[in-house]
Amino acid sequence: VPRATSALLGDAPTVAPLGVYSLEDQTGSAIAAEGKRVLVATKGSLLELDFADPANPRKTAEISLPLWQFSNLAVSGQRVYLAGEHKELPIERTAVVEVNLRSPESQRIADMGPAEEFGWIGQPSIVRGYLYVGKGTLLTSALRVFDISGKEP
Repeated sequence: VPRATSALLGDAPTVAPLGVYSLEDQTGSAIAAEGKRVLVATKGSLLELDFADPANPRKTAEISLPLWQFSNLAVSGQRVYLAGEHKELPIERTAVVEVNLRSPESQRIADMGPAEEFGWIGQPSIVRGYLYVGKGTLLTSALRVFDISGKEP
């Protein structure tokens, strides 16, 4: 087993990647995995990747979400929750977008209010039919909860 040596790592073992999926002209801003499936949010789209064969990952779907820039995401079955900003004038908004992977045109949006300078939107978490997500600025923050237990969009 190869070992890395540095003042920080000491004599820690190194780990080599089994496979790589290149995003080419896109930049991934958030990632979530469930089973052999990996979801990647990019500027304006959501990619679904199949890592069943880690040495040869492949793209299985790409859903276009124009004017969105996502910073976090969570997955629950066929539903993906993307937290980010909608880049449209006159006011940029923050929100969580729910996308059904098998019916991407069916979306729900949980509005989180206007985007703010030095603002952030947190990692969505899903527990027993509820979606939890934080939003804040340099001075304040709040945790919001949404009931997502209804039918899929």
